Amino acid sequence: MAIKVVLFDLGGVIIRLGEHIFPPHWLMNNSSFSLQEWLRSPTAKEFEIGAIGTQQFAQTLKTDLALQQSEEQIIQRFTAWPEALFPTAVEMLTSLKGTYTIAALSNINELHAPRMRGEFDLNRYFDDLYFSNELGFAKPNPDIYLKVVELLEVAPQEVVFFDDVKANVEAALDVGLHAHQVFGPDSVRAHLTKY
Repeated sequence: MAIKVVLFDLGGVIIRLGEHIFPPHWLMNNSSFSLQEWLRSPTAKEFEIGAIGTQQFAQTLKTDLALQQSEEQIIQRFTAWPEALFPTAVEMLTSLKGTYTIAALSNINELHAPRMRGEFDLNRYFDDLYFSNELGFAKPNPDIYLKVVELLEVAPQEVVFFDDVKANVEAALDVGLHAHQVFGPDSVRAHLTKY
């Protein structure tokens, strides 16, 4: 079956994230709250499926991480975590447009979603944006992939999906999508040549 849709995760694939979610000096013993720890955080998951709002997210994270900063500081710093589009992302997305439907499927929240649509102007480059906090599911839950395939009105085999998180790629493969783990646009290009 021919590929009709190229589906992208955003953070780590199209959008460059900051090295630290929070400055190490905010955390006890200058430890880090890494991307891997974020992915395992129940608070993060609840925020990304829209089960809790911004204030509750900040309050809970403040407690979870024993942060001394105010909730406003936590919100401000977390909001700034996505930094910019990768330099070659626009060129790559533009080159695909018209040949494929270009869509994004991202675990995201009510702080970052407005930046994706506004500041980063992703509607200019994508035909469709699917965000976990709006769908009520988060990757790697199989239901989120099935919902997106249904909304795109294609078969799973007609979609190729790119994500930087191995578990998300494996879940996409399990429901029938073509899927690859990648780190940035140049990594995506290497796989796209196969299609």
